[in-house]
Amino acid sequence: MNTISNKGDIYLKHFIEKYSDTNYIMFIFGEPDVRIHFDKQINSLNRNEDEVIDTLAKNYINLLIKITPNNIKIIIRYILPQRIYSMYGTTYTPNGDILDRVRYTNKMNLKLKSLCEENNILFFDNYEKYILTNIDGSLKDEYCDGLTHYNFNSIIYIDNEIKTFLSNILGETVNK
Repeated sequence: MNTISNKGDIYLKHFIEKYSDTNYIMFIFGEPDVRIHFDKQINSLNRNEDEVIDTLAKNYINLLIKITPNNIKIIIRYILPQRIYSMYGTTYTPNGDILDRVRYTNKMNLKLKSLCEENNILFFDNYEKYILTNIDGSLKDEYCDGLTHYNFNSIIYIDNEIKTFLSNILGETVNK
C-alpha cells in the first residue's frame, strides 16, 4: 500500500529498470500492508472493507501494468499468511484481530487473482495449500522467526514453490 501511495512508482520503476533484461518479474504485495494498514483504512477511516480491497487491488495492478515494459511478463505472488501477533511494540502492532486480517488477506488474494486473470497476468498462488497456516489461516509458529518475519524453513518452502511455479511456466527446471 505504501509503495503505491507514497511515490512508490518511482521505487518500482527503479526495480524494473534493474531487471529490464529479464522475461519475468514477480511482484509481491506486502503482508505488512494487510497487517498494519487494512484495518486502519476500514475501521479508523470508516471505509467499506470491499471498497478498500477493490480499490487497492485495482490501483496496484494498474500501476504495475503502466510501468512494466511490454517485453516483461508480470507475475503477482499471493500475500503470505498473517502472523497472530507482533513483537515490535506499538509501531508495528497488527491492527485488527487475526480473523479480520486473515479475511482481508484472503479477499485481497482473490481480488488480485481475478484481476490477474482479466489482465493476462500470471498469479502465483500456493496459499490454498495451507502448508504454512493454522486452521484459522494464521502463520504456523514453526514458520516464524518468533517476531513478525518468516524464518528459514518458510523461506526454503516458498523458494521451492516459486521454482516449481517458474519451471512449469518455462518448461524447464529453475534452480536459482
